[in-house]
Amino acid sequence: MKSTEEIIKNHVIWSLGGGLIPIPIVDFIAVTSIQLDMIKDLCEVYGISFDKSQGKNLVSALVGTSLASIGSSFIKAIPGIGSLLGGVSMSIMSGAATYALGNVFAVHFSRGGTLDNLSVEDFRSFYNEKMEEGKTRAKEWKKEEEDAQKKSGNITREKLMSELEKLEKLKASGVLSSSEYDSMRQKLLDRFVR
Repeated sequence: MKSTEEIIKNHVIWSLGGGLIPIPIVDFIAVTSIQLDMIKDLCEVYGISFDKSQGKNLVSALVGTSLASIGSSFIKAIPGIGSLLGGVSMSIMSGAATYALGNVFAVHFSRGGTLDNLSVEDFRSFYNEKMEEGKTRAKEWKKEEEDAQKKSGNITREKLMSELEKLEKLKASGVLSSSEYDSMRQKLLDRFVR
């Protein structure tokens, strides 16, 4: 079984990739799904019953509809530079928020808490503190992963998502057949280390 730190780290890295999805709001939805998966994994570690609806409510209450995150998402709608600027800031904010959430739930569960009795108000300042810390950790972990992948010759999550998106467009426009798409997609997935 994975440790809480390993679960949080993996989900932070996945959130960094999710935050780079170039379609406004879809990035936000993807990151929320990653965060819910992290909470489910943490529930398993602590032997706590997971309820997706409760998890969503707690994520929304803790993260809120962060204007910075939503703003970063909408910046992506600006042609050209918007995708780059919005993607980078949404990526880091997504990773930091996931880090903060993971720490809140890990501390609460380690004290014997459950999804039923997590008080958002009791954890608000702790969440904000971990959010700031998470910005640094997210950047560090992203760099570690990129360095490891460069050494191994594999591609990064961000590169994988970008390349898969390009393949989807080529298939949708009829440039690639289904079999060509499947073959190229598999080659990309084979180069990606999980």
